[in-house]
Amino acid sequence: MPEDSSDRYAFDVCGFEELKQVGAITVTFRNSEHRVHDVGVFWDGEAAYAIENLCPHAFGFLHAGSIQPRKVICPVHAAVFSLETGQCLDGFTYDTKAYATEVRDGRVWVHLPGEEPWERKGPKWVRGKGFFE
Repeated sequence: MPEDSSDRYAFDVCGFEELKQVGAITVTFRNSEHRVHDVGVFWDGEAAYAIENLCPHAFGFLHAGSIQPRKVICPVHAAVFSLETGQCLDGFTYDTKAYATEVRDGRVWVHLPGEEPWERKGPKWVRGKGFFE
């Protein structure tokens, strides 16, 4: 976590080179209402982005979808989401939430005001690898 108090809710989520290699990762957070949720962090070939990882329609894991420039396509029903804004671009379902993201000193940082990291127990799904402990 950065030392600057203005970055209190900026989280170092992964290495930039790692993200470029895998295309997408998930990080689990808990918000002020104690709701646990996953944030998908994406590399579209040009920039890093972070959005809520679940499609609001069918709860598909967006990080498992097709990543295209500035958008991701849900693997369940092909809803298209902007990686910049979280907006559902084809009107198929509701918008999702986007988070400010930056690359700093070779690391990807995501700004999640009012959130804290959460350790998810059990198997985790990783793009290209499937479920593992």
